[in-house]
Amino acid sequence: MASKALIVEDDRNLIHILEAALKSEGFEVVIARNGVEALRAMQVERPDLVILDPMLAWLGGARIRQTPRLGSRATGPPIIVLSPRTEESERIPTPNAGADDSVTRFFDTKEVLAHIKALQRRSMSARTARILRAGAMEMDLERWTVSVEGKVVTLTAKEFGLLRMLLNAKGRVLTRGMLREISWEHGKSHGFDSRTVDVHIGRLRRKLGPAGRYIITVRGIGYRFVVMPERI
Repeated sequence: MASKALIVEDDRNLIHILEAALKSEGFEVVIARNGVEALRAMQVERPDLVILDPMLAWLGGARIRQTPRLGSRATGPPIIVLSPRTEESERIPTPNAGADDSVTRFFDTKEVLAHIKALQRRSMSARTARILRAGAMEMDLERWTVSVEGKVVTLTAKEFGLLRMLLNAKGRVLTRGMLREISWEHGKSHGFDSRTVDVHIGRLRRKLGPAGRYIITVRGIGYRFVVMPERI
């Protein structure tokens, strides 16, 4: 599937130049000519890259990052601001709040593409850091998905949270009390006993199939996550 780029710009000539350059690199291009169209496109089109005119001041990089799906700088698409190359540029901070990079509106096409490729590399590195792998299992913290041997496993939010805690512990034992207090939030676990955790862990193991054996019971204490070597 081709990467998708959103151009937020109202200058037709600039749109034409950017669109041609992006398409030459295999991007699918979406155009937004005002802030309302841009916010709608962010939610519906889910772009992998945004090129933004900062003169749409009320929109800005920071506002874009507040739209659904984006959330944070770490997981949202890279944002490039098109900045003026005049005295006016001294009054407009660039990169704009929340933006990752900037180029002048009087850009060279090769320069823009170089910036885009650099941002894509950085974005890929950040995304890789959001994926946890253990044996046959992969946990994507950005998309909230878990797969075992390439097959997606459907988990509840509670099961996902328990699994993430066990993975992040890196083999250390987590007591039932720790799992209960954190997963059910401090002060909201009243009325739950150790069997509550055991039930959820049991369901999690079953859903994980062959990877369920990575969750080891430490009798009388709790659980830890260890990737067991394959039996020969």
